[in-house]
Amino acid sequence: GSAPADPSRVRFLAFLLDDLSRGLLMAHVHELGVADADGWTTHADHVTFIHTPSAEQLASFPWGVECEMEVVGFAGDERCCAVQVDVPTWVPVHPQVAVPHVTVSCAPGARAVESDAMLMRKMALGEIVFTREFMPLTLKGRFGGVTMVDARVYAQPGVMDADTRTAVAAVVQADAAADAADAAAAAAEASR
Repeated sequence: GSAPADPSRVRFLAFLLDDLSRGLLMAHVHELGVADADGWTTHADHVTFIHTPSAEQLASFPWGVECEMEVVGFAGDERCCAVQVDVPTWVPVHPQVAVPHVTVSCAPGARAVESDAMLMRKMALGEIVFTREFMPLTLKGRFGGVTMVDARVYAQPGVMDADTRTAVAAVVQADAAADAADAAAAAAEASR
């Protein structure tokens, strides 16, 4: 069998909505008259940029950078519903999807990844409800990763930021000092 996946491995890179924006997005969708049917799973928390990122993609991703994205419009079908978002031009990475979006919810058995194809189909049919003019909504959040165990991380795994490096160095120094003190005490004990 294959070895279990490292739980800290980043499964995908994304724009991760803050809790307030997630709540506002849910309210926005309900205001449009859309209510989740029984058994639907609510997501409404991120815009996926890159699935299973490479080392290069991990290294060049704008970790922890704050961002705002405007909701452009809404669409849904019997399997999922999502809002299309406008990715600011300054963002250095482009989502690996046809239509940048936040999956709001999915029917039982449906996967969030289906939202992209649904939005493309609805776009082609002219069935996206463009909400920007009459119901503007700006989503706020930060760029980060989501791990195998669905934890959010805002710094490149294995690459420490300055604060973390300082904290780790302090712990290492304290441990070394404690070890030296223990060794000195043991030596004193032995020489009695």
